[in-house]
Amino acid sequence: MRKITARIDSVLIVLILTVAGVHLALALSSGSSPLADNIYNSYTLQALQWLQGQLDLGRNYTHLELAVFEGKYFVSFPPLPSLLLLPFAGALGASTPDHIIAGFLFVLSAVYAYKLCRSYDLSRDVSFFMSLFVCLGGNILFLSIRGGWVWFLAQNAAFLFTVMSFYYIRRNLAASLFCLACAIGCRPFQIIYAPILLRMIFLSQDAKEWGGLIRRVCVCAIPAALLFLFYLTLNYLRFHSPFEFGHNYLPEFQEASNGQFSVVYIAENLRNLFRMPYLNEKGILTFYRYNGTAFWLVSPIFVTFAIASARHGFPREHLALAALHLLLLCAHKTMGGWHFGARYTVDALPAVLFGLVRWLSRNHGRDDCYGDQTGRNFILWNTPLFLTGLCVNFAGTIWIYTRG
Repeated sequence: MRKITARIDSVLIVLILTVAGVHLALALSSGSSPLADNIYNSYTLQALQWLQGQLDLGRNYTHLELAVFEGKYFVSFPPLPSLLLLPFAGALGASTPDHIIAGFLFVLSAVYAYKLCRSYDLSRDVSFFMSLFVCLGGNILFLSIRGGWVWFLAQNAAFLFTVMSFYYIRRNLAASLFCLACAIGCRPFQIIYAPILLRMIFLSQDAKEWGGLIRRVCVCAIPAALLFLFYLTLNYLRFHSPFEFGHNYLPEFQEASNGQFSVVYIAENLRNLFRMPYLNEKGILTFYRYNGTAFWLVSPIFVTFAIASARHGFPREHLALAALHLLLLCAHKTMGGWHFGARYTVDALPAVLFGLVRWLSRNHGRDDCYGDQTGRNFILWNTPLFLTGLCVNFAGTIWIYTRG
């Protein structure tokens, strides 16, 4: 019994209860029950059609964003979440508890954020704080509340699988590559973090051993490659192109003169990502509902990331790829429809977290200096930022679901 007890991380249990408790409290405060029906259940509808041997949805659902191709209606988002929902759809049909599943993914994201921190020997208190900072103090908190909605479920799952990929890179190469493939099947731009993983793999080996390492990488990449083959085949069967998952066939992009992606969108979208909330004519603080607001306000861990990037020992590749990621997102025609915050920027949070974890591991907060003042100072100086993110997302989520 003592051995079992010794293996239980009490801090991790507190983390799970804290994240789940805040998530539930915010859901109820914003008028949303985890048991509520999900009207934006594109992924469940797609899973049900797959189980019947059909690739299209069979009919139009006017309230959903559907790709129209050759007179048929398809889910216009990457397919991985439907794979996750297949067993639930098979057992429960359209009554699949999408919101509960999404809430579980959110809590699991906090767990893997903590595990990632601990895997780099960060102390339990620093690991606990970092997990709260990125999840409860970030804009992903908003996404998790009605996380079963098609747009939000993909981002929740992408966040989780990207963090899992970073966690497993030093433990299980096949699992790491497969998790990244899962993330890409939710949000395709997550592929830009592959260089971080590959660099870590090859830097861990002597150049003389690279031949054997390359063979090992190829073998370990087989599960990920098979998942990619599924994506490409599904795309081809639906849209006659292995690289088209449907978004280009949404009416809004079919009618756009510059298409879905263009450099002409970047300047305006960058400005939108720095927009502050404003006072309306009644003197009420109001957030933008479309195309984003100040991303550093809804996810203040970006501020910590930016400051740390100028410090000694910071892994610059994380800064470069996170910046590239945001730039690519800004090349999209929109920065997200009706929502609170700057939800597209949530996709870059795993790289922000991982960069800070590696930097902290090199500087302070490790188990071998558990009581060291440096770790405590990091928490102390960043607590106001965390509380800002928590309060802004808590209030903003309630605002948009009750007044937005």
